[in-house]
Amino acid sequence: SGPSIVDLKCNLIGSKGSMNLDTSHHRAVEIQTDKACYLDAFVGVEVFGKPVGFGAASIRHFAESIIAGEKPMLDGKDGLAVTRLILKMQESAEKGLPVEVEDLYR
Repeated sequence: SGPSIVDLKCNLIGSKGSMNLDTSHHRAVEIQTDKACYLDAFVGVEVFGKPVGFGAASIRHFAESIIAGEKPMLDGKDGLAVTRLILKMQESAEKGLPVEVEDLYR
């Protein structure tokens, strides 16, 4: 079997804070700076009868852009760049070493 949503975990630590991504529970995205922030990254929540959250907002924006004949904020090139980055992250994890990340939009 391949990876599932609960297999996605990533911790980014910087000099001004950190971000933890763990899709195995509802507090999937946690940002720590001088205060904590927990983003609702999923579609499951409804406000006034409409789905909200990362998934719903992204899909709604894309659909509304296409209907209006406008370019979405993110396109296939961005999706390809993210896929390349994820593959580099996987390569680094498998090797247990840092790997070189070339231009993702090449």
